[in-house]
Amino acid sequence: MRYLKYKKGVSNFSLKHMNNEWVVIKKKVLQYCISCLSSIESEGVPIEQFMGEFITKGTEMFESEEIVFGEKEIVQHHIPDVLSTFIYGLDIPNAIKEFEREKTEKHFKCLLGAYYKDVLLGIFCQKEGLFLAGKLHTDISLSVILCAGFFNDKLNMIAEHLDSYLSANSQKIFGYSIQSEYGRSSILYLAAFILGIFGNAEAKEKILKFCTPPHPAYITATDNLYSDDAQIVNDWVNQLAEFHISNSKEDHTFAFNREYWQYFPVEIIALLQLRSQKGLPIDFITHPLLKDFLPFIAQQLPIPLDETTQQLEKRILEK
Repeated sequence: MRYLKYKKGVSNFSLKHMNNEWVVIKKKVLQYCISCLSSIESEGVPIEQFMGEFITKGTEMFESEEIVFGEKEIVQHHIPDVLSTFIYGLDIPNAIKEFEREKTEKHFKCLLGAYYKDVLLGIFCQKEGLFLAGKLHTDISLSVILCAGFFNDKLNMIAEHLDSYLSANSQKIFGYSIQSEYGRSSILYLAAFILGIFGNAEAKEKILKFCTPPHPAYITATDNLYSDDAQIVNDWVNQLAEFHISNSKEDHTFAFNREYWQYFPVEIIALLQLRSQKGLPIDFITHPLLKDFLPFIAQQLPIPLDETTQQLEKRILEK
């Protein structure tokens, strides 16, 4: 099989510009992660202890003594809040910080493990029949995409949560301005496409009802996911990367409105992992957004999980 060499040319200026934007985004995200870790430490709430008790005993309600408006009070912490604080305030920020410090396969797998906890939290919420405050269909769509690449045995479980969220919020979602993206033409469409190629046609059709006409970059990517032409693949990777960078804003009308999704372009990483699972090369990719991750994307499955993640998985799946 012949792979064409990708030709750089008029896109050089654009790539340089996007690289500069990506550097700014990474710096901002790293500052955010450090702020999260400092905030958890300064608040003094024993989140890791609470997590340990949930894992070992199944405890779902916790109390801590805290200073509220200058006075000591007993504050209750419910397990969904504990899990979300641990995952988004400690585990993912720390995994990002460590990967930025040392870009190794070990730290990449730690990143995957941290983001997998987000999947487990979604499965927990589905089992409990609840939705986390502030968590949107964009977040769940990206969890679906992550699963497709690296944890596909949990794909249908997290897809159920996406379907539940969309159904419960259908009036609001259909009321969104057509002028704003809200991930409906991009990552929601991609989640539907991925479920289709994994054989879940029913989930695909349900999700597509909430999508707007797909963005050209996502049409190109899905049409050419398994292309053997390196130039075509680089083209759709570059288009997705440009979309990722331009839509990484703290505004829920954009697809990547969370810092941790801005940092980890899982919608591209997972597609490249799917290519690697078919034995197709990805080492010719050139975009700066992927530079740090590319050496580690092609992972053998299943992804090894640390003890805490294994125990958390067991606790949640057994509920």
